[in-house]
Amino acid sequence: MALARRSFRHRGCTFEVPPGVLNPTVFRASFVFAEAAVAAAPPARGEVLELGCGAGLAAVLLARAGHHVTATDIDVGALAATRANADRNRAVVGVVGCDWESGLDPRRCFDLVVVNPPFLPIDQLQMVG
Repeated sequence: MALARRSFRHRGCTFEVPPGVLNPTVFRASFVFAEAAVAAAPPARGEVLELGCGAGLAAVLLARAGHHVTATDIDVGALAATRANADRNRAVVGVVGCDWESGLDPRRCFDLVVVNPPFLPIDQLQMVG
């Protein structure tokens, strides 16, 4: 596995990733996902929901592209990183702590919902049985 960079630049934005938050520099797929999310977004300002925002790479890029972004995560470190990266890059991102089943108003509608499931070692996954 490649060494993660604590800070990096992408598309003219600067990102910081604190220890304990899934770092997009470890997997090239994180950058591919963020670019695909921006490409998939509506051409006009849209309402976008990101499930599992991590350090906020996609959320920041979507907001900088003019979308109204709500970024969610269950991890408080990821939420703090997304807030800090949004502020650092002058992007307006609504950050909400919740899991994928609760925490958002069920009447709320989004033009696009994006999620990049994390790559976790098998010993970190909980088996349901």
